[in-house]
Order: sequence, then structure tokens, then C-alpha cells
Amino acid sequence: QLKLIKDDFKKDSTYLENTMKTCGVKIKWESEEFITNTGQILNVHAKHNCRGGNCVIHKPSDHHMRDWNLIWRDDRGCFERLCPEHGVGHPDPDDRNHDGIHGCCGCCRESEIV
Repeated sequence: QLKLIKDDFKKDSTYLENTMKTCGVKIKWESEEFITNTGQILNVHAKHNCRGGNCVIHKPSDHHMRDWNLIWRDDRGCFERLCPEHGVGHPDPDDRNHDGIHGCCGCCRESEIV
């Protein structure tokens, strides 16, 4: 049986109130503060809780929008990258929660090399 001891994982971060059930065991995930390059302060999963492939926060892929300003859309529960030329928000390719629907200026499509 999976046994997690809260004090073993607790560092300087706070614990999220949300829990995830795995094999019938409630697991509390540790969180950390993340400040986007637009100044938004967010409470996100801790780096050691980051699992899987790419992550908007801890392991962004090498997409062409990587250096664009990152914003959290609280109204939609997703991250977007702001086009530096038009100011339009585009889905961050590493955000698995984004539905892809957005106002588009076309700059989210990588330009083709001729």
C-alpha cells in the first residue's frame, strides 16, 4: 500500500487543498509560487511533482512561442502566450488543458522555411 508522510515532502511550500485519489489513497500535492513574465503570481504544482513530458512551467518544449509573454487565463483555466506583435493570446503548446479555441492573428502557426 502506498504510504506518504506529509512531513517528508513538506519544505517551504504550502499544500494544495485539492487531493488526488490513487489506489484509494488521498495524496496531497505540494505547491510552489510561480511568477509569470507578465507579473502574475500563481500557486502551481511543485517541480518534484511534475510528471510526464513537457510542462508550461517546469519543462517547456522548444516551440517558437517559448519567449513570448506567458499569461494564466483564470476564466478558462489555461495558459496562453501573448503575440508580441498583435497582443493576441495563443494556446501554449505545452498546456494540456487548453481547448485550442482562441482569437487568432495567425502568429501561433510556425512559419514555413522556404
